[in-house]
Amino acid sequence: LTPRLTLSAGLRYEYNSPSVDAEDRANIYDPLTRSLVAVGTNGIPRSGYEPDRNNFAPRVGVAWTLGESGETVLRAGYGVYYDQSPLAPGEALYFNKPYFDFNLFFSLGPFLPLTLDNPFPSFFPLALPDSALAIQRDLRTPYM
Repeated sequence: LTPRLTLSAGLRYEYNSPSVDAEDRANIYDPLTRSLVAVGTNGIPRSGYEPDRNNFAPRVGVAWTLGESGETVLRAGYGVYYDQSPLAPGEALYFNKPYFDFNLFFSLGPFLPLTLDNPFPSFFPLALPDSALAIQRDLRTPYM
């Protein structure tokens, strides 16, 4: 703009591909059918969710030289920065059947204490239903 004021601008594109299992061993819960579906089948992407392909990150910066000597420069900038998706979505797919099946048990007070020698007594009164983990299909890349 001037010899003492500089403006720079740019646009960056970032694509962070979702992680996939090389052998497609993961399952995802499909709320429409209320069942587990293997990734890579029935329109389910191999990652369990659709990749985010619109990560355009604008950037702008300004530098202003203060005083006549040019020894001091004031700089400022702004930008949108995308982050790699956390591993949690990919890891969540493995905690569905048939590879994992787990339930959490808590002590019911003095009436049915859980002990280290036998934490699951044969007369445990609670029948717990199976659970499944699901991932939002249109999960977006986090940014700041």
